[in-house]
Amino acid sequence: MPVSNEDIDDLVDRAVREIRAAREEGKRSTVVAKARELGIYKDCIHRRLRGDDLVDRAVREIRAAKEEGERSTVAAKARELGIHKDRIHRRLKGIGSRIGRKAANPKLSAIQEASLIRYILSLDEIGHSIQYNQISNIANAILLQDYTTNTPAPSIGSKWA
Repeated sequence: MPVSNEDIDDLVDRAVREIRAAREEGKRSTVVAKARELGIYKDCIHRRLRGDDLVDRAVREIRAAKEEGERSTVAAKARELGIHKDRIHRRLKGIGSRIGRKAANPKLSAIQEASLIRYILSLDEIGHSIQYNQISNIANAILLQDYTTNTPAPSIGSKWA
């Protein structure tokens, strides 16, 4: 039986509520674990936690108001929803959120990135948390190991992870 968008939205809402409640109680609750438990894609939960759904809602409401002939300002809608007006402006222009965009100068190949993700998920499965600097170190080690020429191996930047 196919799952409707409303069902997915309900599951995402439930996941966000449970994650926020667990974090308020000081318990460790990861998005990946919750996504696996509920059978939904983790990025749906990430976007909701970050507030992208509010930006999408603002864009929908502004476009609907324009279609009905009403005047709805971006600044007023941003104040109403508690988000920055520039985020709404960018989305209205068709510019997606940064998380959805591809990197401009990717350092890791698709295979290298997949192996890094598998490693991180394996640590998550055994309950081990990982810090950003550890991810950066692992990525640099992957780059160094796969590099074959005599020039220095590329490395990722400090803001990469």
